Amino acid sequence: MGFVDDNPFVHQKKKYNIINKIMITALISICIVIFLVVTILRICIRRRQAQGRAMLYTTRNSRISDFTSVVSRVDPPKNGLDPTIINSLPLFLYKRNDHHDNIIECSICLSIIEDGGLVRVLPNCKHNFHVECIDKWFNYHSTCPLCRTEAEPRLLPEPREGVVSRT
Repeated sequence: MGFVDDNPFVHQKKKYNIINKIMITALISICIVIFLVVTILRICIRRRQAQGRAMLYTTRNSRISDFTSVVSRVDPPKNGLDPTIINSLPLFLYKRNDHHDNIIECSICLSIIEDGGLVRVLPNCKHNFHVECIDKWFNYHSTCPLCRTEAEPRLLPEPREGVVSRT
């Protein structure tokens, strides 16, 4: 018989091993290249988005600052009620009526107004709140927290006497 090297099948097997190794190496290399390209693209897209957001932010802020400077020249923003107006709003001690079981809740702190609790009544809408709660609210707002009616008392026109109706 002959040597192992003389066998034609052995040469083909070696040939296929080399081709398989080359194919696997090429496939791994292509995967690495694709991974790197995708990673670089993601980084570029994120940078571009961040630059766009930064540009939008600076543009928006410059517009807002331009708008704010115009508004501040016209009329200062209203940030709540004057403390003298807050102190002029009526106070009373809450007393639950025995005939009605209506439970009144302070919509700011969401707790029930207890019997004998100090309550502030808003003159325009007649809503009731704990004094501490509504006073803190009025440091930053000028309207009722429930209905958004202005809290500053309105001057009501006095009724005229002797109004003649035409019929």
